[in-house]
Amino acid sequence: MKTRNTPSMRITQRLACTLAAVAILICPCTPAHADGNSMGALISAVPFRLELSSTNNGLAKGTVTVFYLKEGRILDVQLLSVLPLTDVTVPQNTSRIMFHVMPSPNGGTITFRLEQPEVGVNILETVQTGITYVFDVQ
Repeated sequence: MKTRNTPSMRITQRLACTLAAVAILICPCTPAHADGNSMGALISAVPFRLELSSTNNGLAKGTVTVFYLKEGRILDVQLLSVLPLTDVTVPQNTSRIMFHVMPSPNGGTITFRLEQPEVGVNILETVQTGITYVFDVQ
């Protein structure tokens, strides 16, 4: 016997999905409050350069999730996998940027490169396990 898909069931399913999506967005922000994760500062008036390359052992590729934060809220979230060296402009009112680097679960790596010479930031790392880089924005 098949269960009918009533309007109240659809509303409940939609609400559950919405709450799950909000929880996913809120949870990664917690490490941004830890002082030990800070990698320094970036200047908002000057674009920074970002490059990502990924290797994998299978179909799944690694990703980098970029969170642009303002105290008390998320301004923007971007999901990236491969990116040639690109100038990135910091969104207005951003006070902190988090880069959550997660290589492929199949044993791949992500080469993460971020530079802003004006403040002496120059990171080039090959990441094999998940890591989060946090930068304050001036």
